[in-house]
Amino acid sequence: MTKNFRNLFYVCFLILSCGSISFADEAPWTENWSVSGRVRSVNMTRDFEDKGLGTNSSLGVLLHVEGDISEGLKVGGTYIYAEEIYSEHQSEMLSNNGFNLLNEAWMIFSPVEKLSVGAGRMISNGEVFRKDDSRQKPRAIEAVQLKAPGLTVGHAFRMSNYLQSGDRWKFNDFEDVFQVEADSAGVSWLEWNWQVAENLQVDLYDAYAWDISNLAGTRVQWSFSESGKLFLYARVENGVADNKDHASETYGLSLQQKIGRIQFEPGVLSVHGDKMLYQETTTGFNHALASSMIIYTCPFDGGANSLYLKATSKLGKTGIYILGIYTEQETLPFDAGELNLILKQPVNDQWALVCKSGVGYRDNDGGASTRATDFRLFVTYVF
Repeated sequence: MTKNFRNLFYVCFLILSCGSISFADEAPWTENWSVSGRVRSVNMTRDFEDKGLGTNSSLGVLLHVEGDISEGLKVGGTYIYAEEIYSEHQSEMLSNNGFNLLNEAWMIFSPVEKLSVGAGRMISNGEVFRKDDSRQKPRAIEAVQLKAPGLTVGHAFRMSNYLQSGDRWKFNDFEDVFQVEADSAGVSWLEWNWQVAENLQVDLYDAYAWDISNLAGTRVQWSFSESGKLFLYARVENGVADNKDHASETYGLSLQQKIGRIQFEPGVLSVHGDKMLYQETTTGFNHALASSMIIYTCPFDGGANSLYLKATSKLGKTGIYILGIYTEQETLPFDAGELNLILKQPVNDQWALVCKSGVGYRDNDGGASTRATDFRLFVTYVF
C-alpha cells in the first residue's frame, strides 16, 4: 500500500466514521454554514480493438463548504482529492487518474432577491457550460457571472474539465481546452431563457471564445401534451482572428414521450462543416448524445449524422437508462454504432451503486470492423 493510498484511506475512514454525526442544535455556526461531501470509488475497464486495453480504479473524497458571511453575501468552496489505487495496461485511456484540486472557491452577492453576482471557481450548468459529474469531479470554471430571472451573463477565464487525464483536470486556458493555436482571454457568454407561452420555452445563447470562435445557438422546447415534448436544436460556430477558417453548424430534433412507465427519446443530430469546438469533451453539450460513454461514433465531428434512441425507466428503486446511437460519417472513414446501459441502485439515503456498460463498433472503409467495450462501477457514499 503506497503512502498516498494510506493517506486517502485514513481520510475516507474518518469521513465514514463521522458522516452520520448530527451537530447539536446549539452550535451557532450551523445556522449559516453547511458541510457536505462524498466518498466515491470509480472502477473502469476499456477494451478498444484499435487501441488496446486499460483498467484502473480511483478512490476520491469531495468536501464542500458554504455559508453566509453577511446579509446577501455567500461564500463556498469544494476540495477534491482522488488517488488511482489500481491500474493495469493503458490506464491513461480511461481519464480516471489521480489528482487533487480546489474545484470551487466562490463568492456570491445578492443585492436584491433573484439577482446575484458571483466570482471565483464555480460550477455552471446551462447551455454553454455543463456540470457532467461523471467520474470524481464536475466540470468547473474560473469566472465572473451575473444571474437574473431567465438571464445569465458571464466571462470565464479558465476551465477545469471533468476528465482526469493529463492536465485536463487543471484550470487551463481556453486555447488549451479547445486545443487551438491562440492566446485567448477566455469565454464571454450569455444565456436567455424565454418563456414564450405556457407550453413553449426558447433558450438562446451566445459564447465568444476570444481569438478562437463564436457560438450562437438555441434550444426550443414545445410541450404538446402532458407526457410529450418536442426539442429543436441549432448551433452555429464561426472562427475569429487566426482561427477564422473554423465553421461548424449543428442541427437536431428530438421527441420525448412517456409510454406507460418508460420515457422514450428518439432523435437526430447533424453536424456540418468542421468538428464542434463546444462539445462534450470540452465545455459540455446539453443533449442526450453528451451522455455517450465511449463517444465511439464521433457524433460531434464534421459530417456526422446521428440517429439515437434514449429510454429511461424505474424497476422498483432501480433506475434504468439505455442509449443507442448510430452515426453515418461523411468525412471520417467509418460508420459506427454505440449502445449504453446504466443501472442506478440506491442502497439507502447515503449509499448508492451505479453500473455503466457500453459497447461500440465501427464499420471501417476498406478495412476490418473494430469493436470497443467500456465497463464502470461506482460506489458512492454521501454525507
